[in-house]
Amino acid sequence: MNKTPRIRSLRDVQGLSQARNYSIPKQQRSVHLDLYVLAREKERLEKELSQVRMRSGLIKKRLAQSNKRMNALLREISPLHQETGNMGHDEAAKTAVKKKRIEY
Repeated sequence: MNKTPRIRSLRDVQGLSQARNYSIPKQQRSVHLDLYVLAREKERLEKELSQVRMRSGLIKKRLAQSNKRMNALLREISPLHQETGNMGHDEAAKTAVKKKRIEY
């Protein structure tokens, strides 16, 4: 029988270390070594979780900014569509241009 775990994606490669196949037999291995290895794995996972939370917060913030900007643009266009509903595309484009005077 094949005892190796099935690898479905690249993320599963890291899971191969969880098989805990050591060169030292279990009877000769100390509990302290197991505790150390598990503590290191726990620290790594906690660090990865904090990074995921931080990234998630940034993504939510950017998504909120994007939604806010889209809503502002939609509010800006909706009166324009009501005014230019009867005109063709070229005429609507000409009336939609806003001009500002800039003095140097």
